Amino acid sequence: MTFFWLYPLSLWRLALYAGLVVILMLKKDRQRLAFEKFRTIFCLIILINLLAYPIVSQGMIHSIGSINSSYLGKQLTGMYYENFGITFVLHGLGNTLQIGNTFLYRMSAWFEEPGNVGTIGALLLAATGFKMDWKGKVLLVGGVLSFSLAFFVIVILYTAIKKPKAFLYLMGVLIFTIWYFQDNEFVSSKLIDRISISDQGVSGDNRTVAAFDKEFKEFSETPGVWFGHDEEQQTSQLEYFSSSWKNIVWDYGIVGLVMLISIFVLVFLHELRESPGKRFLRMKQLLPFLLVFLLNIYQRPYVLTLSYFLIFVGAMIWEISEIAVGSAGAKNELPSAVVAGHQRRLLRNL
Repeated sequence: MTFFWLYPLSLWRLALYAGLVVILMLKKDRQRLAFEKFRTIFCLIILINLLAYPIVSQGMIHSIGSINSSYLGKQLTGMYYENFGITFVLHGLGNTLQIGNTFLYRMSAWFEEPGNVGTIGALLLAATGFKMDWKGKVLLVGGVLSFSLAFFVIVILYTAIKKPKAFLYLMGVLIFTIWYFQDNEFVSSKLIDRISISDQGVSGDNRTVAAFDKEFKEFSETPGVWFGHDEEQQTSQLEYFSSSWKNIVWDYGIVGLVMLISIFVLVFLHELRESPGKRFLRMKQLLPFLLVFLLNIYQRPYVLTLSYFLIFVGAMIWEISEIAVGSAGAKNELPSAVVAGHQRRLLRNL
């Protein structure tokens, strides 16, 4: 039995948890700065790969080789990366399609898979309230080209909760896309077919395989479901793929899943208490991101990492500063430079 991610201790685990503690101990202005730097770096990576997309798609450059994935699940399914020098294309399981002279693919940029681009991109959009500066536009286009179901689900859920008018607009665009591309093999298989709902649930829910679901069902009926498996029996040692909330329960039990969720809820409650303004307004602004972030655990269970944790904390700080500074600027019609200065002082004093 593992003990809530603490056993067995290793240098990697200690470094990870030390990093999480450092993020929490930073002053608010430093937390926001770290978040903005992360967002900028991620967007620059996506931008480079967006510029490369039409070049690769039209065959203007050629592959210089292939790279095998270090992940066992991808190796077993014959997936590999084609190296184009400035970008990489993940092959296998229908991630690419050749139509005449045009080569279409799910953009994974320099990350493990397109789902990483879509999930992180959607969370960064939600974290900044869908701010459409150049970074927001890059995240939006990159998420669409990743054809990540998670990207579309997170965007739709967040806008449904936070921005009803934008949600209606997105639903209109989605309906038009489904109608217009219904005969397009690539778009249909990567997006339209995956949001189809049947008696078995959403068809695009490919986060587990039948073999794991069967073992999980048997495991859930044993006392071990409360605390999970020993290290040698965890999901990383299994021969089949799984990446869902079930991984957390399998590895660390129901208690571990509750503890994982509690970490983010406690950060949310702390920021709620520390932030300026009325409590109801703060909760109204911060709660939508908390909900979509926790729902994301359904398909991306390992969120206790520096990148996801920084996005979460950054979202809390972003919303808080935007509320306070936006209110001050609106009431007093302050110049932008004064508002920016007030924002920095506000974050330092939180």
